[in-house]
Amino acid sequence: MAAKKQVPLRLSEKLYNAIAEWAEDDFRSVNGQIEYLLTECVKQRRKNGRYVGEEIDAPLDLDTDAFSSALPDTLTPEQRAMIQDILTPPENVQPDQPQDYNGSV
Repeated sequence: MAAKKQVPLRLSEKLYNAIAEWAEDDFRSVNGQIEYLLTECVKQRRKNGRYVGEEIDAPLDLDTDAFSSALPDTLTPEQRAMIQDILTPPENVQPDQPQDYNGSV
């Protein structure tokens, strides 16, 4: 097996804690989790030739009409209207800008 390269990495405390919590959930060390995440990103980029995060914040393409027709008959018109409002995306709204773990944009 080829020797692994050592890379000094500086992370904010907030990012480190988030990765540590995720690593614990996945039964990995923090180092193992970082290596796993980087490996998955490289695999994904090779797979489609684009950066992984290009469409990460794109809205889901949901068939709201199909969902609405599957609602139970016992709902009141007010309840149906409320659900329809939730399912209908607002117009002219830009998605939030992603923020890094330091809290800046």
